[in-house]
Amino acid sequence: MLVGTITTLVYFHFGAKATAGGPQRSKLVIWLGWIGQVFIAITLGVLFAGVFCRCPDCADRAREFHLELSDFRHVYLWLDPWLILIPSWR
Repeated sequence: MLVGTITTLVYFHFGAKATAGGPQRSKLVIWLGWIGQVFIAITLGVLFAGVFCRCPDCADRAREFHLELSDFRHVYLWLDPWLILIPSWR
């Protein structure tokens, strides 16, 4: 975990030496930054997979919320007449 944290911080290190051909990062910083980029990609992939694993539960909660709102549909239609245009409210 320490390696992942350090290499991720190195990936976001934008310091470079000025040379005649433009700014140049050292080879060590380039390699450590690449490893940090891999750790970021793995972390975001795990988070994305976690969202998909929780998706059925979120869909059930949204359905229950929609059913509770449908009990008070007449109140919402009275408050905002534009809701009549939404197909799910018909």
